[in-house]
Amino acid sequence: MASAAHDYQHFVRWLHVPETGASEGARRIANLMLNNFDAVGASTRNLSQRAIHIAELARDQFARTNSVREYFEYAPVGAVDEGAQKRIDAGQYLRNVHEGRFESPRLRATDLTGHMVTIQADADAYRFCFIKKNRIDSFSRTAAKAAGQKNELIAALFGMDH
Repeated sequence: MASAAHDYQHFVRWLHVPETGASEGARRIANLMLNNFDAVGASTRNLSQRAIHIAELARDQFARTNSVREYFEYAPVGAVDEGAQKRIDAGQYLRNVHEGRFESPRLRATDLTGHMVTIQADADAYRFCFIKKNRIDSFSRTAAKAAGQKNELIAALFGMDH
């Protein structure tokens, strides 16, 4: 096993050489396998046990990244646009898959006097703080929205919502 681990380390180093053209995703998966090499090596290919183990490692590692990003959106806005588009309640959309629960994040900031204050979620005030693909897609699907939502989006887009 030591020889296999050594060979895999060389492979991962090679992946990180810019000239190889390896994608960021390929490097992330390779690093994940390297960090869990013994556990992956101890699993078997029988009944796809190794593939299942690798999928669980990837889900555990990379799902957290999405959750953090979405929590940053939820804290000031009070909703997650991607979940709302799928008509999924934010609590259900953000609940921890492993623990089956959702704990609302608290966003804190320093005010002008230097005191820590809790920021209250306010969709109208913070809605456009998060520019990302699904928000741009929302604007591109304006025709599919209800009349009231269309007016809000267009007014906000042109700064006429106040």
